[in-house]
Amino acid sequence: MPALLATERLMDGADGALDTLTAAGVGCLLLTPDRPLVAQAVAAGWAVTARDDARVLLVAP
Repeated sequence: MPALLATERLMDGADGALDTLTAAGVGCLLLTPDRPLVAQAVAAGWAVTARDDARVLLVAP
């Protein structure tokens, strides 16, 4: 359960989320468009490579 809660906090854009993901070697994200992490990733230079009403695919710079 702790891992699930930590993942939820990352998707909600907790402080340092992108740094945490980058340190873990994460290079792409597939999220629902309403997740705060989407806006944070775009602002940090991540590229939106695909999008529809249900999900957004982002790739690290």
